[in-house]
Amino acid sequence: PRALVARHLLDARDPADALERATPEHRAGGYSYLCAFPGGDACVIETTATTAARLDLTVHTNHSLAPTVAAKACAPSAGSQSRLARAQKLSETTSVTVKGMTALLADHDAEGQHICVHPEPDEGDEGATILFAMVCESETRSMWLARGHACTTPFERFTFDGTT
Repeated sequence: PRALVARHLLDARDPADALERATPEHRAGGYSYLCAFPGGDACVIETTATTAARLDLTVHTNHSLAPTVAAKACAPSAGSQSRLARAQKLSETTSVTVKGMTALLADHDAEGQHICVHPEPDEGDEGATILFAMVCESETRSMWLARGHACTTPFERFTFDGTT
């Protein structure tokens, strides 16, 4: 299951180690992982049951960007494409800090579907929406979590050693 693979990725030392951990033999499916490491290295790892790719990117959304993975995956939605375009544009000027990343997650200025997605009025509370927002800070082994939308919910800090 991808949750076990994601947990295994937390112990990765670098992008090469992360790719190896994300591609166990006999996996049933795939997922995309945005990985960051102390010192500033980052990558995206995309997998399916039969293929995988490592991309030297710092932003990602919900569709495959590597051609070999995209050929076996679902086509990107217009919303996913607009969120990626906006994240790429913001990444050029947004500071790579907790404050910068939480602001990026709260963004509502995409041409199309915003990064901070809210339900459409006719969808009710169960529409296409964000359940939580998260920023991980690898240098301090901390996770900042907003229980709901990044634009309206304060982020709370959690550390891997149990302190807040």
